[in-house]
Amino acid sequence: MIFQPTLTDTLSRIDEIKTFSFYKNHFVESDDPEHIHNCYEIYVNVSGDVSFLHNKSIYPIETGDIIIAAPGEVHYCIYHSSCVHEHFCLWFDTDEKSAVSEFINKHKLTGHIRLDSNKRKKLFLILHRFDTEKDPFERTMCFFELLKLLTEKNTDYTAENIDIPDKMQEILEFVDENYADIHFIKEIADRFHISIPTLNRWFRQYVHLSPSKLLTAKKLSYAEKLLRGDHSVADACFMAGFADCSRFIALFKSKYGLTPLQYKKRQNTVY
Repeated sequence: MIFQPTLTDTLSRIDEIKTFSFYKNHFVESDDPEHIHNCYEIYVNVSGDVSFLHNKSIYPIETGDIIIAAPGEVHYCIYHSSCVHEHFCLWFDTDEKSAVSEFINKHKLTGHIRLDSNKRKKLFLILHRFDTEKDPFERTMCFFELLKLLTEKNTDYTAENIDIPDKMQEILEFVDENYADIHFIKEIADRFHISIPTLNRWFRQYVHLSPSKLLTAKKLSYAEKLLRGDHSVADACFMAGFADCSRFIALFKSKYGLTPLQYKKRQNTVY
């Protein structure tokens, strides 16, 4: 009798993984705008006088430090001086129900990650290989090797916010949890019993972005997530906290290059 092996799935589900990466070593004189992507981003610092805002937290950044942002999360570098900023960025897209997404969620691989010195050396070797490798299979192997390495993060290190006033941290947390219900910056100022000029000054000093821009970025991020689901353009507009559909459409097109309806139609075509 000929033996016929019974095969079982190794992974619960794995779809095609689309990736893009770059290495940059350039002089920076001004801040970059806030980032919102509909894919994951892995940022790895090599050098530069920077910190990093991710959602409601601002982290000090050292060589080898990693920030992982999930789709739709607001994140960007904060430059404390004109400097050479050397870093790697890797973006990847995968279905939210795939084994890769499940792996990321299981190991809580978002936010600020710091590896020990030996693993940092391995990290840079993997990133250089990934950035220069042409063979798709080898790049895929590098990608999984990178994800596995990130699970070996320094468990003795706890990522803490950069030193900012307690009230400013409370404001960031309030905006992060209530952005869809906040329509005017005055609502934030009134809640924390400070003036609008003071609120703007604190944001410029600690966040390097106006409260209005951060609020809008979070609303657009949520609206984009809703459009990728079953919600209509009107649903996305009002659920994200925009009072005016015309303004929502203009802001969305400025950020994503498509109107909300065009974006939704494209998502339906892709998926």
